[in-house]
Amino acid sequence: MCYPRTMVPGRSTANDKYDIKNKIYIQRTASCMVQEAVLLYNKLISICHLIGERIMTDLNIKNLSYVDNFKHSVVGNFVNFSTRASRSEYWRFTAVTVVIGFVFTLLRFVFGHSFLGSLINLLSFAYTCVMFLPSLGIAVRRLHDINKSGWFWLIIFVPIIGLVYVIYLLAKPGDVGDNQYGSPVSYETITAEEAARTGLKETPSESMDQKAMLACICLTVFNIWMSFSVL
Repeated sequence: MCYPRTMVPGRSTANDKYDIKNKIYIQRTASCMVQEAVLLYNKLISICHLIGERIMTDLNIKNLSYVDNFKHSVVGNFVNFSTRASRSEYWRFTAVTVVIGFVFTLLRFVFGHSFLGSLINLLSFAYTCVMFLPSLGIAVRRLHDINKSGWFWLIIFVPIIGLVYVIYLLAKPGDVGDNQYGSPVSYETITAEEAARTGLKETPSESMDQKAMLACICLTVFNIWMSFSVL
């Protein structure tokens, strides 16, 4: 703080600070007031960072629903390449991206080469650019979850065999305990009571995940077919 300064017993202005112990007013200069404002601002920023880290930590351990998981992966873990992502976290994120991609492809198929079709192509390209880093990040974190380096993702460029092997790695259960990339994530189930209290959706059941995975495979195949049809 900016004290001590000129001390004047029994006299004050609106900007002075009263020292209760010594029963005197401490005159505050403009420069000191600026310093105090900067210190207060820095404290508020530190508090916001701590709250943000706590929220991110709490969400990382939650077994989030499809939409909540997608939002957290894009916003909370936009460029996170260092921690872990559970199998459910990765495949729920993938399910949402497949559905969004399917919608874009369907719209392109409907509107063709019209003005709206061109606008949809532009939006689709922008969406792909925005989603590149979150998609790559969650794939790297998924490999970390099975104690593999994120560089293993590059095996996908090996024709056929590489794609099959990477899908196998991404589908493997994660390590139960800590590994070199940190602690497990997405292990805490969100109950109906917690969902009502927090606004988050309940954790999907295992059967729902299996149905969603089957639907994603069908949508992906159909999406590829429609993409070639549009061309």
